[in-house]
Amino acid sequence: MVLSILMLTGGYVFIKILAVIAYPTSLWFLFIYWKKTIWTLVQEKFFWLYIGLIIISISWSVDYGTSLYSTLKLMGTFIIGLSLAVRYNPRDQLRILTWTFAISILLSYFFGLVLPQQGIMWGGTLDGAWRGAFAHKNQLGRMMVIGTMVFFLSAIDSSKYRWLFWSGCAASFGLIILSQSKTALVAVLTLLALYPLYRTFRWSYNWIVIFFSIFIIAVGCSLILLVPNLGFFLEALGKDATLTGRLPLWEGSISSFMDRPWLGYGYDSFWSGISGESDKLLLLIDSDWAAPNSHNGFLEILLAFGLIGFVIATLVFLTIFFRSLACIRSTKSAFALWPLWYLTLLFLVSITESNTSPWSVYWAFNIAIAISTHRKIMYQHTPISRSIKKL
Repeated sequence: MVLSILMLTGGYVFIKILAVIAYPTSLWFLFIYWKKTIWTLVQEKFFWLYIGLIIISISWSVDYGTSLYSTLKLMGTFIIGLSLAVRYNPRDQLRILTWTFAISILLSYFFGLVLPQQGIMWGGTLDGAWRGAFAHKNQLGRMMVIGTMVFFLSAIDSSKYRWLFWSGCAASFGLIILSQSKTALVAVLTLLALYPLYRTFRWSYNWIVIFFSIFIIAVGCSLILLVPNLGFFLEALGKDATLTGRLPLWEGSISSFMDRPWLGYGYDSFWSGISGESDKLLLLIDSDWAAPNSHNGFLEILLAFGLIGFVIATLVFLTIFFRSLACIRSTKSAFALWPLWYLTLLFLVSITESNTSPWSVYWAFNIAIAISTHRKIMYQHTPISRSIKKL
C-alpha cells in the first residue's frame, strides 16, 4: 500500500512501473475483504453519483480519447483509495502515510543534497528552488504540506517515538521552505493555525456557537484590513497583481465555461493540447504561457462537468465535511482531525492549483476519507454496521 501511494504522489522517481504492484495488490485486498467491499459500495450511493457523472461525461467529451483514458486511470486510483479504506482504519491509514512520506522526504533530501542537478531547479525565476524527488517545486511543496500534517498528528497522538515524528514534521516543513512554494507555505501555516480551532468542535454546542460568532467577527475585521492592502500582501509573498498570470487565465476559463455551462467539456478533455479547446482560450487571452490547466480546482470542475457537476461535487464535499465533524466529536484522538484538516487543505490548494488529475494522491485520499468517515459513523450508530466491522 505504501508503494501504491508513492506512485500517486507524482514524484518522477516513483516510476509508473509501480502500477504493476499497486493495482493487483489493491484488487487482492478488495477480494480478500469482499464483504466489506460490497457493503461499502452499497452504502456510498451519493458518492457513486459523482463517479457516475465522470464516466458518462465521456459521451459528450470534446476529446473522447483523452476522457476515456483519464477515466480508466481514475478508476485505478479509485481502487487504491477504496482498498485503503476497506483494509485499514483511519489510525492505520495515518501510519501508512507516515511511512510513505518518510520515504519521500529521504529521497527528496538525497536528490537535493547529493544530486542537485536533478533535485534543484535551475534557470529563470525558479533558480535554486528545490523539487527533490518530484518533477516541479510546487509538487514537492504540496506533498510536503500533507507530510507535515501527517507527522504533526502522529507526534501529537503517539507516546512512543514522538521525537521521530516531530523530526519528520520538521523535515517536511524544511522542504516546503526549500521548494520556495508560497502557496504551500501559506497552506501549511494556515492548517497549523487552524489546529486549535478545530479542536473546539469537541466543545458543547452552546460554546461552539459563541466561539465561532466571535471568530467570524474577527475574520470579517481582518478582511476589511486585508482587501485595501492586497497588493502589499501579494508583493510580500512574491506575487504580482495577476497572481503570476493566473487572473487572465481564470477570466478566460470562465469565458470558456459560459460556452458550455451545464455539462462542460467532459472529464480531463479541455486541456488537450494545441488542437483542443484550451488553445482557443490561450489565444484569446494572448498568453505566452502554455498553461496545462486553469490552476484552480473549482474552475476545473466547471470546465469538465458544468454547473450540474459542480453542484454534485459541492454536495459530496459538504457530505464528507459533516462526516468529518462527526468523527471529531466521537473521539479525542488527534487522528480524528485528519479528515477535516485534509478537506481544508484540498480547499486551499484548489484556489490556485488544479487537483483533478486522474492519477493523483488527492483522489485516493478523497475516496479513503469519504468511506472511512462514513463507516465510522455507521459503526457507532447501527448494530448491523458494527457486525460488518468484524468481517
